[in-house]
Formats: sequence, C-alpha cells, structure tokens
Amino acid sequence: MSDDDRIVAVATYYDVHEARLVCSQLESRGIRAMVQTDTAGGIEPHLAWTNGVQLMVRSADAERARKLLDSVAG
Repeated sequence: MSDDDRIVAVATYYDVHEARLVCSQLESRGIRAMVQTDTAGGIEPHLAWTNGVQLMVRSADAERARKLLDSVAG
C-alpha cells in the first residue's frame, strides 16, 4: 500500500449525522470519504460523544478535503 492509499482522519465530529452530511459533501466533489465511529454496533451511541466520529479520506485527498471543509465552515 502506498502512502497515498493510507486512510487518514481529516475531521472529528460528535454527531454521526453531521459527519455523514459532510461526508456526502466531500463525495459530491469527487473525494471518496467514509465515517468511522465506535458505537459498539449501534448499541452504545453515546460512545460517539466520548470518542468522536472520524471523517476519513485517502491520504492523497486529505489536503483537498481539508480545504473544502475550511471553505464550508468559513
């Protein structure tokens, strides 16, 4: 696996729905993204508040994704 193919976190959210919305926005701009969280298979949703919900992209797309996130937030 090359460094460009590594999966990295570009943002952390405490609401899985917000993370999924932002994930969709990145994907609509051609950046493959996914949401990662540990909620014990949905049984313990409060764990997302503790550990956060990670928005993940390929390392090669990380800089572009962060710039898009900054432009949306700003």
